[in-house]
Amino acid sequence: MLHYIIQVVAFQLLFLVVYDLFLRKETFFNLNRVYLLSTSVLSLVIPFIKIDRIKEVVAKDFVISLPEVLIGDSTKVASTIDPVIAMEAGINLQPEPVSIWNIILISGMCISTLFLIYKIITLLLLVSNNPKRWSGKVLIICLLNSTKAFSFFNYIFLGNRLTPKESTSILEHEMVHIKQKHSLDLLFFELLRIVFWFNPLVYIYQYRIATLHEFLADAKAVKGQNKAEYYDNLLTQVFETQQFSFVNPFFKHSLIKKRILMLSKSRSNQINLIKYALFIPIVFVMLMYTSSYAQEKSSSSSSSSSSSSPSSEIGNQYTQELTDEELFNKYFNEIDELDKSGVSFDEIYKAYESNSENYIINRIEHFRSSALFKYIFSLDKKNSHAEEKMKKKYKELMVRFGKFAPYNDYLDYKKTEKAKLSWEGNIQNGILRLVVDDIGNMTNEENRKFNKKLEFSKKDPFYTGVLVMSSNGISQMTVDGHN
Repeated sequence: MLHYIIQVVAFQLLFLVVYDLFLRKETFFNLNRVYLLSTSVLSLVIPFIKIDRIKEVVAKDFVISLPEVLIGDSTKVASTIDPVIAMEAGINLQPEPVSIWNIILISGMCISTLFLIYKIITLLLLVSNNPKRWSGKVLIICLLNSTKAFSFFNYIFLGNRLTPKESTSILEHEMVHIKQKHSLDLLFFELLRIVFWFNPLVYIYQYRIATLHEFLADAKAVKGQNKAEYYDNLLTQVFETQQFSFVNPFFKHSLIKKRILMLSKSRSNQINLIKYALFIPIVFVMLMYTSSYAQEKSSSSSSSSSSSSPSSEIGNQYTQELTDEELFNKYFNEIDELDKSGVSFDEIYKAYESNSENYIINRIEHFRSSALFKYIFSLDKKNSHAEEKMKKKYKELMVRFGKFAPYNDYLDYKKTEKAKLSWEGNIQNGILRLVVDDIGNMTNEENRKFNKKLEFSKKDPFYTGVLVMSSNGISQMTVDGHN
């Protein structure tokens, strides 16, 4: 989640810098509106996009090594698995402690939601407590003893202290906001402010789009009247503004100067439209990053040195030089070829399933098992009952590891309490299991768990002992419960 947030902020910052440097002063208001809305959405979506074709187009030397995107918490996949399936697969569904950062994030979202609800209620009270009249499909609310003026969807709020001439000019301006549905833009950014309440760039985006709305409305409204009179309306009013971030206020002191300058500015030269072409390389660079395989390469080289379990392929230099994804695809293609050549399911399963009882299996075994899980999950319903049962048993594992994921993701998962509980719950041959940080220096809590399991194995004839494994998967010991 943290990697995703960092990428969203970085992408938004880049988009805003380009807008402020090259586009903000242009009079292509509609294009600028499209740019701000589309880039705000793209910054949220691009981190999810990984296009294999880009790797083939871009030379590997130009691929930047940046963090892989993690969508959500991979350790919580099992929370959606049926308890019966989890029990068959030896998966423990005990809930994990909630992170303090998750508490802060959710608390901020709740507070932001309350603020939005408060502003909407205040707006509804203005509608209900003041005189109103319909003008076509627009409801005009007359604000008593006020010079305020703003709009929200099909509602226009006008202070009754405005002169008829001022009211006419303002109505033309606010009708542009309504026809072009500017309130939808602002409401979209209000929702973004709830989710990304901690991100100042969302607030900057909203301010930029609100300013652009005023330029758009001024450009339309001024066509039907004298520019000097329009300027006079902006300058001579008592600048009262209802403080709603999702409405389009006519009088907003901080925008008056900008609006007048933009109204007096000549139309931008059409040649300046070429600036919008900057959008293409920017998006391509972002996609190049999210589609990069540099992360997998670095994880491949670092993880291979930590593998300690024996395997006939560990000494194979070619295998070690493959990226994580290439290794995964290698084994899956091998399984697919065996399946097409008529090799039975049982033979394929025995050849590629890891029989290691180690808490952490090495990189080779991990991707052989992951490829096997993908194969199992891809079997159609015409297969035998035994194969269907196998698919059911490994459903949760397939969701987690039966598709490509860097080996480092697997190692990170094995550090979690959920992974430890899952491995401990997968009892084999009557041997209870326990994962500790350091076998030679167990904590009081780890000793308590060990003694409890050992005592249990002595009382119940089904259990024959306790297997203790260090969390790094390197050291282990087995204690016979009946000696």
